[in-house]
Amino acid sequence: MIIISFNSILKKSLLISAISTMLAKKINYLNSEELYVSGLLTEIGELVFFLYSPDKYCNLFNINDKKLIPRERETFQTDHVELGIEFCKRYNFPNFFKTAIENHAELSSDEEHSRISFVSTQIAELLLTENEEEKTPIFKEIENYTKKILHLSLTDV
Repeated sequence: MIIISFNSILKKSLLISAISTMLAKKINYLNSEELYVSGLLTEIGELVFFLYSPDKYCNLFNINDKKLIPRERETFQTDHVELGIEFCKRYNFPNFFKTAIENHAELSSDEEHSRISFVSTQIAELLLTENEEEKTPIFKEIENYTKKILHLSLTDV
């Protein structure tokens, strides 16, 4: 169980990075390298939780941020997004990393790299979701987000 959860976190981070880079190229965003590294860091808070308390974290881990964040808050009184932002602050990472982490689970910024990070996370979650019934609503959300905030069709994506 521990190895599966750890691997899922790593897979999600790598997928977000790769998808962010591809989406950046589709919309002609010039800083795709920043997005690649930001994608790797979006789940850094999950890794910190995992390293701090692997058994406890594995019991509540879910690939879908919407389900995971409330469980993290209940268990640890914080979530992986807040923890990731604090990690970046502590090590003086550039602001775009913090912004990408802050916006990967819930979009609260209109900055282009935030929108790309958010949609990339949604797509990564869809690709990693094993339950077919859970995929349909995620797919519908992605379809809306790609049109609305990236101005891309699903065919483009």
